[in-house]
Amino acid sequence: SSASTNDSVGVSGSNYSESESKLRCQMASACRLMHQSGWITGSIGASRVSVRVSREKDHFLVVPYGLMSHEITASTLLRVNARGEVLDQGSTILDMDPCDTMWSLFSAIHAARRDITCILHVTSLPVTAVSSNSAGDILPLCREAVELGRVSRLDFTSSQELPNADEIRAACRSSEPGGSNV
Repeated sequence: SSASTNDSVGVSGSNYSESESKLRCQMASACRLMHQSGWITGSIGASRVSVRVSREKDHFLVVPYGLMSHEITASTLLRVNARGEVLDQGSTILDMDPCDTMWSLFSAIHAARRDITCILHVTSLPVTAVSSNSAGDILPLCREAVELGRVSRLDFTSSQELPNADEIRAACRSSEPGGSNV
């Protein structure tokens, strides 16, 4: 069934700033649209999205472990710091996945690229196919490929150790503004 993407319920009149409330709604909508579009495979904890709330304090919004992608709302998102420590639970009692290696990778990318506001980890078959292309070149055969341009890639699977900080920084440098996308 098609889930509503109007995620403002529970956030209006909250303790969140107007800009954080807007980011929460946008992120929840993005998670649900990714689910509806089939861009996320798996079930619980499969939504890999982070949004930078504040550049000054390095605060981020993440999806709590235990929610399926179509259950995410603006008020259920967690606010965490760069170490993944929960600063605000939102309206849920859920926490981050204690085995979540993706947050370590996301926080390293956010640290290396302060201009990045949002990171999406998409696991659809077409994205997997593109990420398998070690050259990072996408033929400009459609509008999306033209807009995306060159893609940086970082060899990583959740079953292996995280790339070291130098590898992450190198991948991020190759995707700086005017360059390619991570």
